[in-house]
Amino acid sequence: MPHIAGGLGRSYDEVTWILTTYLVANAVILPMSAWFSRVFGRKNYYMGCVALFTIASFLCGVAPSLPILLLARVFQGIGGGGLAPVEQANPPGHLFAS
Repeated sequence: MPHIAGGLGRSYDEVTWILTTYLVANAVILPMSAWFSRVFGRKNYYMGCVALFTIASFLCGVAPSLPILLLARVFQGIGGGGLAPVEQANPPGHLFAS
């Protein structure tokens, strides 16, 4: 964080928003993941989340300012929040599926 703060010319307190925005976006999308995976299909939703997370990660790496980095982190949190529940879901017809 101190390196990012120095690179962007911001204070450490401002840069802590980088972590906060990811966690908030992740927490918001996590409970909605089951509904999204039913609406779009588990595989389509998962692949969309992978693509969103990958693109957002690239944008985080090339972000020239803190507001752009924060926006990219929100999208990264949305993509990342959708990955975990879908990865851990049992596939249809699985022996332990409920």
